[in-house]
Amino acid sequence: MMSEFKPKLSKEKEKPINIYNSTLEELYSDYNDNENQKIIEVCIKKNRSGTKKTLIYHFEMTTQTFQEIGYVLPYQMETYY
Repeated sequence: MMSEFKPKLSKEKEKPINIYNSTLEELYSDYNDNENQKIIEVCIKKNRSGTKKTLIYHFEMTTQTFQEIGYVLPYQMETYY
């Protein structure tokens, strides 16, 4: 299943994600400046055991290239101060 990436689960909660090379704010600043770019999420079965993983891709429409930029974590990250 492929859809446009929505970072919010609800009004108060964001999806727990792991971005490989940049922050979500950097991605959205680039995305909002250019209409030819999309951030999409793809839900796939990662292996034969049936483990699902939701991958996040950056899609450049002019060159039609995909780049995997991260994934949605299956659990909420704990923050320690």
